[in-house]
Amino acid sequence: MTDLVYHRLLAAYLLSVLTALLVFAYHPGLDLAVSRLLIDAAQHVAIAPRVLKHLNDGLRLGMELFAFAALVATLLAWRRPGLKGAALRCWGFIALNLLLAPGLVVNLILKSNLGRARPVDVIEFGGGAHFTPAWVISDQCVRNCSFTSGDVGLVASVSICVVVLLWQRLSKLGRGWAVVAACLSVVVISMLRLALGRHFLSDVIFSTLISGGVALVLYPVLLLGDRRPGVEGTKWSLARMRPAT
Repeated sequence: MTDLVYHRLLAAYLLSVLTALLVFAYHPGLDLAVSRLLIDAAQHVAIAPRVLKHLNDGLRLGMELFAFAALVATLLAWRRPGLKGAALRCWGFIALNLLLAPGLVVNLILKSNLGRARPVDVIEFGGGAHFTPAWVISDQCVRNCSFTSGDVGLVASVSICVVVLLWQRLSKLGRGWAVVAACLSVVVISMLRLALGRHFLSDVIFSTLISGGVALVLYPVLLLGDRRPGVEGTKWSLARMRPAT
């Protein structure tokens, strides 16, 4: 990724954030409309709710295991005396993305303080809570609230890290498939959360944007650079971390 491409991505990101803020500020009912459409569609197929829940749980478990493994590997890499420079920064890129985006911003700051009730808990879908627009502080939820989505933030952060760190090792076709796979992962988990009534559209969109924003900040801060030489260094560093036989 050249500086030009990075700046284009940054510009596109800022435009996306502005667009999302304006859309949900002027059309808060869009959240209810999309949730109603997907929840009704899921309930019309008898097996759908159970299948959707299993798919959601499986995907979430896979990403949580990946995140745990990445954090442990980062800790081991940091404690390895001979591992430093770009290789260590690549490990740090993964760990910091996971800790800051889905961990700090989404779960500790937003979900714990904005108090937005989940779709299944609002009056429009048979619950007792009132609907709250995105970014509005409310008292309709006490803990583990709707805004934003921790699951989507985790999947988005993992997907972004994988694409960024493998980019230079992929062919042009491989890059295209990597981007498609990353986008599909985020779309699938987002649709599952919406259809299950666990999140609104704005929840999943802003979680994805938060993960993208953290990655865009960390990329230059960690000096990963265009060639990301630490990706190859990461390969040999893993071998070096194995105990001698």
